[in-house]
Amino acid sequence: MTTTINVELARKLNRINKLSNDIDSMKHELDELKAEVMEYMTTNGLARLECGGKIATLVESVRSTVDTKVLKERYADIAAECSKTSIVKYIRVK
Repeated sequence: MTTTINVELARKLNRINKLSNDIDSMKHELDELKAEVMEYMTTNGLARLECGGKIATLVESVRSTVDTKVLKERYADIAAECSKTSIVKYIRVK
């Protein structure tokens, strides 16, 4: 590759790395803020909070999942029969 292409690719990789770090940092801050608001709402018995022109609603749901480890241990044939394999392409930048 030419030097110009290498420089441009290096810039792109650096930008990807910076954006990934920024996203991780923002997700962490978002999770902390949501936890604080949820704690306030739970402590005060609020299902709905209206403040500063925004509305927060505390939602509780039930979700069922399949424990694939147990499925594979107890019913290996069924687990194998129902499994599918996909090829996924991605890049990892460090």
